[in-house]
Amino acid sequence: MKQLTRAPREYIRIVLSGFAMGICEIIPGVSGGTMAFILGIYEELIQSIRDLTEPDFIQAVTKFDIKRIFEIVNWKFLVALVVGMLTAILTLSSALEWLLHNRPSLIWSFFFGLVISSIYIVGQRIKQWTPATIGLFVVAAVGFFFFVSSVSASTPNGKWFLVVAGAIAICAFILPGVSGSFILVVLGKYDDVLGAVNDRDILTLGLVAIGCLFGLLTFARVVGWLFERYHDAVVAALMGLMLGSLRLIWPWKQNPACLEEHVQCTNIMPAIDSTVLIAIICLLVGMGSILIIERLANISEPTLEEA
Repeated sequence: MKQLTRAPREYIRIVLSGFAMGICEIIPGVSGGTMAFILGIYEELIQSIRDLTEPDFIQAVTKFDIKRIFEIVNWKFLVALVVGMLTAILTLSSALEWLLHNRPSLIWSFFFGLVISSIYIVGQRIKQWTPATIGLFVVAAVGFFFFVSSVSASTPNGKWFLVVAGAIAICAFILPGVSGSFILVVLGKYDDVLGAVNDRDILTLGLVAIGCLFGLLTFARVVGWLFERYHDAVVAALMGLMLGSLRLIWPWKQNPACLEEHVQCTNIMPAIDSTVLIAIICLLVGMGSILIIERLANISEPTLEEA
């Protein structure tokens, strides 16, 4: 297989990329997979995960061939990415929880701006727009726009369902356009998981992690196969999902706590005042942040060498 040779400073960039992805993974409506796409590490991420399900890797694990395991796995990349993600999740979860409770319109405005710019940047990855890709984009956008109204769905409270929720939500980690946190909101487990992170609830986090591991290893192969064969169609559909998700993260709602309470959310137009002006500034900052990150990510690619 091919391994990437990187200078130490490039691993710092990967840690920072993981940090950005970690922030996205705790934000309902914003996808860590989208951030990986923007930062130019998406395809390497998918392939690195797929390597963990290859027969050569499984054989090396069963034989406890440590040297071969490290030859197969793109471990430096994965470790750097995970370090960045965990740092973001552990350090920012409390602040995010406070902002969502006390400054909802401002933080949602920032998130709204993030998604708008993400749609634009992801759209640049489509090589050629055709009637089929346009149709997929429209269908996905309209379908997801109406789907987000299901956030009040009732789901089981048993510990086993945390495993199921983790397996479903982790798909967003490798599927640009769909937020894992949003899926947890739909499944009624977002507050439970965010609270578990802040309270260091090992049991809850462990059950979610088991589901995440299972979903990650199985779904990565499907996503990789789709991207290899239907790249433009998949990206167009993902753009539609991102556009449809804007309904969920619209900053102004009749009941600002509707997502936490898992009840129907009704979007409203705000009265123009100083708070709205600050929210618009937050939205513009969110848009600009993604554009700056995307520009900084456009650096020379590391070289490939045969392992």
